[in-house]
Amino acid sequence: MKLALAALVIFAGIAGIARADATADVDAFIKWFDTFTDTAVADQNDCPKMGKDLNKSIDDNKPLLDAASRAMASGDEIPGDAAEHIADTNKRLSAAVHTKCNADAGVTHAMVRLPGRNKK
Repeated sequence: MKLALAALVIFAGIAGIARADATADVDAFIKWFDTFTDTAVADQNDCPKMGKDLNKSIDDNKPLLDAASRAMASGDEIPGDAAEHIADTNKRLSAAVHTKCNADAGVTHAMVRLPGRNKK
């Protein structure tokens, strides 16, 4: 699967895609990231549920996220509007996680599994 897209960015920065043939892949990633973020927002008052739901989303979308990691590692860049959308969505995700759940083990586990996450 040729998925050239940017990985998201929980505290790490955005990298992405500039190839015209990658539009569908970027769109798929954005759709997933929007849903992932909506889940975090919906679960922000129930940290164990958030951790469970976010990890399930990552597990269910592993091929997409693995491809995002490869794209990021190869230095692909996201087109401007898509990068802006991902950055805005990431702000919502960060706010939802940091409201109460940033110390929850399940949530923390999900966050470090995301492409673009600084693993140090």
